[in-house]
Amino acid sequence: MGKKKIKSPGFGTNKRKVVLDTNIFISSVLFRGKLEIIARNWKNGAFEFLLSKEVLNEYIRVLHYPKFALSGKEIKGIIEEELLPYITPVITHSNEQIVKNDPSDDKFFILAIDGKADVIVNGDSHILSIKKYKGTVVMNAAEFLEN
Repeated sequence: MGKKKIKSPGFGTNKRKVVLDTNIFISSVLFRGKLEIIARNWKNGAFEFLLSKEVLNEYIRVLHYPKFALSGKEIKGIIEEELLPYITPVITHSNEQIVKNDPSDDKFFILAIDGKADVIVNGDSHILSIKKYKGTVVMNAAEFLEN
């Protein structure tokens, strides 16, 4: 037997380079439901998961929130087993101000620029309102899974 590979519709042979916002990453690894397929797809290689040091630090910071009740060992396991083996690391150099309402979200666009991402998957309305930036499309999880 072995693990069954699951791919969502729309993934062809050309892998899209994708940046996942923190809430999308957290939901896909911690909760059962529709977004779980995103985690399955990055593990199956259905898309190229881009990650920078700044975004990784954000993921780790949010995983430590008390509402998730995760131990340090559980967080380490998520990062080392669910994430790092499947990512494409990107060293970021750009220094742009893109998200006026929340400059802390610029790190996702900077990763997209420097990693030449095709898509940023996000759930925040102020980011989704940008729609496209320097060739990178911004979409919500449902749109991403449909395309």
